[in-house]
Amino acid sequence: MEEEEIELRSEEVQEIIGKAPNWTIRWGITVILGIVTMMILLSYFIKYPDQIPGSGVLTAENPPLKVFAPSGGELINITDKKFVKKGDIIAEIRNPLSKEGYLFIDSVSKVIRIKIEADSILQIDLKHLNNNVNLGLNSTNFNVLVEKISELQRIENDPFYSKQISFYKKQIQNYRSIGGINQKEYSSFKKVLDLDEAKFQKNKQLFEKGAMAEIEYIEAEKSYLNQKSDLEQIRKSMVQSKITTLNLEKELAEIEFQRNEKRIKLYQNIEEELDKIHENLIAWKQNYVITAQIDGEVFFTEKKRENEFVQDKEELLIITPKTQNYIVKAQLSANGLGKIEEGQKVRVSIANYPTHEFGELIGEIKDVSAVSKEGLYEVWVSVPEDLTTNYKKEIAYTPNMQVGITVVTEDLRLIDRIFGQFRKLINRE
Repeated sequence: MEEEEIELRSEEVQEIIGKAPNWTIRWGITVILGIVTMMILLSYFIKYPDQIPGSGVLTAENPPLKVFAPSGGELINITDKKFVKKGDIIAEIRNPLSKEGYLFIDSVSKVIRIKIEADSILQIDLKHLNNNVNLGLNSTNFNVLVEKISELQRIENDPFYSKQISFYKKQIQNYRSIGGINQKEYSSFKKVLDLDEAKFQKNKQLFEKGAMAEIEYIEAEKSYLNQKSDLEQIRKSMVQSKITTLNLEKELAEIEFQRNEKRIKLYQNIEEELDKIHENLIAWKQNYVITAQIDGEVFFTEKKRENEFVQDKEELLIITPKTQNYIVKAQLSANGLGKIEEGQKVRVSIANYPTHEFGELIGEIKDVSAVSKEGLYEVWVSVPEDLTTNYKKEIAYTPNMQVGITVVTEDLRLIDRIFGQFRKLINRE
C-alpha cells in the first residue's frame, strides 16, 4: 500500500494528472457528434426516391390527323398557312377544274337554290352566270342549267301566254256579264209573261162563255204565245252563254296547265342539273382537293413544292389540334410494376431538349395496362397542357416526340433509405 501511494504521488503521475488535455481530445467527441448530427439532418433533406425508368412517346390525347393524297398527280396551290380551320383547302391535285371555278360554280349553285326556295328565280341575272373560269367536268351541266333557267324566264315573261290568258279571262268576264244581263231580262220578262198568262186565261174563260169575240181571243192567244217564245229565246241565250263561258274556262285552264306543266318540268330539270353539279363537286373534292378535317396546326411530312408529283395515297401531312391535352404513352418492364399506381409522380425528359438546360415535364400516372406486350407494360402519363417544364420553359410540340420517363413510386429521403437497410438487416435476423 505504501508503494502504491508513493507511485501515485510520483512526479510522472503528477505531471500527467496536472496537464490539461489538448483541443482534439477536449472537442473531438463534440465535433464527431456534430458531424453525425449534420449528416443525419442532411440525410433527411436529401431526397432519394424509389423510381422506375421507361421510355415512350409524347402525343396528343386526340391523335394528330394524317392526311394522304386523294389521287396521284401534281401538287398545286399549297397553302402557306401554319394553322388551318376545318374545311380550309390545304392543297390541290392538278385537274381540269380550278379552285376559282369551284368557288364560282359552288356559290352560283347555292344562290340558285335559294332563289328557287324563295320562288324568285326570275330575279337571276343570266349575265352574272357567264364567267371565263374553267369549270372542268361541270361545264356541260352548268350550260344546261343556264339554258333551263333562261327558258323558264322566257316562259314566265312570254307575252304570248300573258296575252292569251288575258284574252280568255276578258272573254269569260264578258260572257258572265252577258249571262247576268240575260238573267235579269229573263226574270223581268217572266214576270210580264206571268201577267199575260193570267190575262189570257181570263180571256179564254170569257171566250168560252161567249162574252168575247173569236177574233179578239185569237189575237190575245197569239200575243201570249209570242211573248212565251221570246222568253224561251232568252232562256236559250242564257244557256248558250253559260256553255260558251264553260268552254272558255276550259281552254284557259288548258293553257295555264300547259304553261305550269312546262314550268314544273323546267324546275325539275334545274334541280336535276344542280344535283349533278353538287355530286361532281363532291367527287372533285374527294379526288383532287386536300382539305382540313379539323382545326389545327399543319406539319408536312416532307417539304413539298408547287407542281411536285405525288403518288396516290401518299402521306403528305399531319394536322394536330390547336388546343389539345397531351399524354405520354410509355413502356415499362415488369420489374417493379407492382409499385406503380395511378396518380404517382412522373418525370418526363424529352429527346432533343437537354434536361440540364430545359428541365423535365412533371406529370402523373393516368392508367396502367393490365396485360404485357412482348414483356413490356404500357402506361399513360398526363402532362401539363402548355408543356411547361419544371424550369419554366415551354416545349414546342411535334407529333410523336420521343421521351424518357422516371416513375417515382415512393418519394423517399436518404434517411429513409438508411433506416430501411437497418430494418432489412433486423428482419433477416
